[in-house]
Amino acid sequence: MSWSAQRKRNCVWLLFYWRKKRMIGGDSLESICRPSVITWVDFKDVFNKSYYPLAYKDDKQDLFLHLVQGSVIVVEYQKRFMELSKYAALLIANEVNRCKRFEGGLRREIRVAVIGGDHKHFGKLVETALRRSQRADDS
Repeated sequence: MSWSAQRKRNCVWLLFYWRKKRMIGGDSLESICRPSVITWVDFKDVFNKSYYPLAYKDDKQDLFLHLVQGSVIVVEYQKRFMELSKYAALLIANEVNRCKRFEGGLRREIRVAVIGGDHKHFGKLVETALRRSQRADDS
């Protein structure tokens, strides 16, 4: 497998940067940069272990587990839900679980209106919650 000029530059830059920051030893990165070994998954694993320690991930998962809409609008709640959901992927492995978790965090007056819809598609649930929220604001 031949190296492209861009790939060589990228690998040299990563090697220089990580050695400078002392994130990992040079040998580890050099072995990752071999064209027959490097994959996106390998790079992502090294990066995540370096920049996102387990305690950070646990804190984010905890935030997700206790996430509620509170005083924010549905769109902001949805945004926060999506940001934190990557830390709790096993809890929302399918659409039904994702919907149940989202419903559970909605404000009571919105949750009561959408829960009867037995939603199985996240997008439709969010749309219904938005409509219900707008009706409540108009009242």
